Amino acid sequence: MVRKPSKMGARTKPDVVLLDIGMPVMDGHAACQAMRRTAWGERAYIVALTAWGSEVDRRKTQQAGFEHPLVKPVAREEISAVLLLAGDPHQGGWSIDPGQVGRSSLAQEKCGCGPA
Repeated sequence: MVRKPSKMGARTKPDVVLLDIGMPVMDGHAACQAMRRTAWGERAYIVALTAWGSEVDRRKTQQAGFEHPLVKPVAREEISAVLLLAGDPHQGGWSIDPGQVGRSSLAQEKCGCGPA
């Protein structure tokens, strides 16, 4: 069990983090906020995995610093779509040749947090 997500991230420097909200030691909101206070966490694309999908819950994830909330159960296509968004330079992600991958709006539609 990871008690200090910022220390683990300092070692691994992830580009994308899929983070459960309902964890026993530190909830996902606090973990995301801790990550955002680090150099690697400022640039990481952090996605919330949650069983709670109300509008209030979505606002909480946004306020904590998550890019997207995904409500469980999460389909493989939703995760793929979010990873594409994470890689979209217009969304702040790494560079992907848009001619080589299809631009899916599934993740944006599910979380309601994509461009209008």
